[in-house]
Amino acid sequence: MPDREALRLAREGKQARYLSVQPCPRGHTGFRYTASQGCCECQYINASVRLSKLTPEELASKLESQRAYVRGRAKIKQEKLNAVKAEDRKRIKQIQSQLGIDLPTSKAEAVACNSPHFFNGIPCPKGHVSQRFAASGGCHECSKELGREYRRKKWAENKEEIKKASREYFHKNKPARLAAHKAYVAKNYDAVREQQRQYFKNNPQVSRFHGGTRRARKKMATPPWLKGDLLKQVKSIYSEATEISKVTGEVMHVDHLIPICGNGVCGLHVPWNLRILTRKENCSKRSEFDPHTAREASIPLGCGAALGSYQLL
Repeated sequence: MPDREALRLAREGKQARYLSVQPCPRGHTGFRYTASQGCCECQYINASVRLSKLTPEELASKLESQRAYVRGRAKIKQEKLNAVKAEDRKRIKQIQSQLGIDLPTSKAEAVACNSPHFFNGIPCPKGHVSQRFAASGGCHECSKELGREYRRKKWAENKEEIKKASREYFHKNKPARLAAHKAYVAKNYDAVREQQRQYFKNNPQVSRFHGGTRRARKKMATPPWLKGDLLKQVKSIYSEATEISKVTGEVMHVDHLIPICGNGVCGLHVPWNLRILTRKENCSKRSEFDPHTAREASIPLGCGAALGSYQLL
């Protein structure tokens, strides 16, 4: 029967009414209540008859009681909604603490506190659980993917032009770019070191190349007359760095005052060209040459650095 099938579907879907094609005793066909299977049209007629028999005072009292009932139901519904929102906010904050972020949990909250992003923990259509833009509500990860795709396309179309423009910009703003890079590395030293470790772990051939090149240059920078007491002095400097590392717990490096593979200079691997630095200081220095540091160290002329180095002092 069509009515039974419609009633079954309405109960499964938790619908208040269903459409019936079988007429009621008064001949009405249309919607019926799912709970009682009563005719909605008959219910409306009966209610109209009952209301017509009431006095104005009784009608006003009944309307007021109905309004109070509706307000009470709305209040209960709002309380339940607020409880659900509080639970969602608590869940979202737990996810944010795991991700290490602290953002508003909704677009309205982000707009109210003038924040450019918010995080609601809801996956985007592509499945990203990421922060979203407060202006558009768009996914941050989807925006990054679109940006990467756009840059890859532009790179494929204008590779040489982009390279040329990048070189010109870097050389034009070299001091500022290097200063910004140093500041970023100093502020995010641990993250940068971890990124470098992962890179060399994933690309062992690069690590072997740089290690082999440095060993070869170090060997070329070691003069043949570095023997006897001079060689013992070099070994003692490395031993001292090892002892300091054991005592302080911080990794110490032996650095060359005049780099052995610098840009335009070439120092020698000799005792008076060595000093002990922390790993952070040595890595941030890189292979740059500082004439003031070398001058303060009083390196003797002809005893451990190439002639080109002393021409800069």
